[in-house]
Amino acid sequence: MMMGELVIFAFFFFMQQFIFSVLGSLMFHDVASYATITESMLTIFKASAGVFNGDQLLESKEGPGWGYVFILTYMLLSFILIVNLIVGQLASAYKDYRKKKNVLMLLETLSVREASEADEKYSAAISPPYPLSIANLVFGTYILSVKNPLHNKMVLHLYFLPVMLCSLAVFCLYQVAVLPLAYIKTVGHKFALMVKNPKGTGSKSTSDRFGYAVFFLFLGPLILALDCLVDIYWFIKHTYMTDLDIIAQ
Repeated sequence: MMMGELVIFAFFFFMQQFIFSVLGSLMFHDVASYATITESMLTIFKASAGVFNGDQLLESKEGPGWGYVFILTYMLLSFILIVNLIVGQLASAYKDYRKKKNVLMLLETLSVREASEADEKYSAAISPPYPLSIANLVFGTYILSVKNPLHNKMVLHLYFLPVMLCSLAVFCLYQVAVLPLAYIKTVGHKFALMVKNPKGTGSKSTSDRFGYAVFFLFLGPLILALDCLVDIYWFIKHTYMTDLDIIAQ
């Protein structure tokens, strides 16, 4: 519970004690335990702890009717105040839980994910990304029951096929978008070499550079397209590589 809520509860509690102490002293001043404000406050405070002698009020000159009203009203308000304290505590705890429930769930998931995600028999039930994890309604029970590494691997491939296809589509679109820019830049570079005419070991003559530039001018799109196909092949091959630990070493 926050400090502010505790202060509010303390304020209403002491206000209730004070009000009933004054009322008790005014109405039942002929009773020894309510003769003064001090005695009345002490009696009311004891009543809040369960130490309450109602027979004294029933014998006062105000009559038993007002004694019953005083006792029942005090008990009812005390009960309401205590219940509000408990409800406020529960509401505060539930509010904190609502804020942190996703974090708590994630921490609990991560506490078992590291071991189960790499398990050769059960990893398909843990690893699929959302919303593909909905497929666990169909395949999750099967994977957990058969305990077969081959079936687990097949389901993993099935889960990640949409991810791979989306990634491949993005990669291909990027290749297509970059291809014209790469062609223009390469053609410009090859013709620029004719003007700059660099010297040194292995340098070509101007006529050779001109021939290379013309060659790439006409066959460059085909060469770059073949390069794209090679890149796509290695992209798919690396997507399905499973010996990542060996690579890391």
